Amino acid sequence: MVIAFFLCGCGDDGPIGPTGDTGLTGVTGSAGATGATGTTGGGVANLTVTATKVDGTPATKFIVTLDRVGASLKTESIQSTDIPGTNTYTFENITPGTYDVFVASLSRSSYYYYSDKATASADQALQYFPYLERITVNPGENKTMNILLYDHIYGSGYDHSSSYYRGRLDSVTPGNVITNLVNDIASTIPNIGCYGPVIDINPADSSLYATAIVDEGTESTDLYRYYLFRYDMTTNPPTLVSKILLNTTGIPDYNIDNDDWISDLAFDSSGNLYGFFEIYEGADPNHNDQLCRIDPTTGNVSVMTRPTFNDGEYNGIAFSPIDGKLYFSSEAMSTDNETIYTWDIAGASLTTVSNTYFSGPMDFEPGTGNLFIYNYHSIYLFNTLTKDYYDAGYYSPSSGNGDCIAFPKP
Repeated sequence: MVIAFFLCGCGDDGPIGPTGDTGLTGVTGSAGATGATGTTGGGVANLTVTATKVDGTPATKFIVTLDRVGASLKTESIQSTDIPGTNTYTFENITPGTYDVFVASLSRSSYYYYSDKATASADQALQYFPYLERITVNPGENKTMNILLYDHIYGSGYDHSSSYYRGRLDSVTPGNVITNLVNDIASTIPNIGCYGPVIDINPADSSLYATAIVDEGTESTDLYRYYLFRYDMTTNPPTLVSKILLNTTGIPDYNIDNDDWISDLAFDSSGNLYGFFEIYEGADPNHNDQLCRIDPTTGNVSVMTRPTFNDGEYNGIAFSPIDGKLYFSSEAMSTDNETIYTWDIAGASLTTVSNTYFSGPMDFEPGTGNLFIYNYHSIYLFNTLTKDYYDAGYYSPSSGNGDCIAFPKP
């Protein structure tokens, strides 16, 4: 569906210049005097957005919010006043400049309020995860945007409604409407528990890979093993294609019985799979965390590098489809500060991108700089280009807990 958005305004008077400021587009006023009348005040520009859902069908009922970059506390938000689903959106007082475009089921402010609600009225339903992009807008221009809006992502976690924990795979809407796809990731393996499943999608074939700790012991004796599972997501329900025992013998200090585990998975654009191993050497915060390469056909694990600090938790990794860099989020246990970095694998160095209020398993929205981070049931959007972040959704299985999220690949 192609929906046209008309950005409109009319000629306004220049503002009062308290110390010789310039009118909106007028000439400079004298000291303390009134600026001259602006000649063009606001302007008119056309923004045509083609929005498609990941399944290829047209997206409907979405709203565009424009935020003027540099406005104090986003007070210059310019937002449609029309109800969701109409074809024309009218904006006023557009002046030349740079704007953040926020596209979702609701306006930016309303989305923040409803981002943790499982149900809402028809006008408040969270149908899509938000999309964010930065553009320049000048009167007289015709702008176009072709975007994908995601009405679901994948979530992994565990279910404890039975006598033992089961790793689960779900389809999740931004309003926490959960459709269970696989109720026991390790169902083909005799087990008495499945823990810590984390997931990512291979961009080469859109199959889903999951790692999980499986207890293959008895009720009285534990026998923990780490497996890599591959699922075909084109079938309903998803089909288990393969399961491989991970070979972790080459990881220094790794001990599966000491709660060492993989906190997140990430595929690069070439289909190489990486896992972040959280490894506890002793009393907190002594870690020997490792970024490892996982061979998806053999299960062999090889150490690539480690972070330059040793007290991180709630870690996440993801490769950007925009710049190809590996992004890493972590919370320092000693300070409780959450930070997003880029990680130079070859040089083992971290570069700070931004301090945030959240960290955890994460994934990029395909084709964008929008990084979605899962932390304590909440999903957050962080745009790596604009450094803006928003509440973006919620994932909380009623009979268990969530561990990770991943975007479908178109």
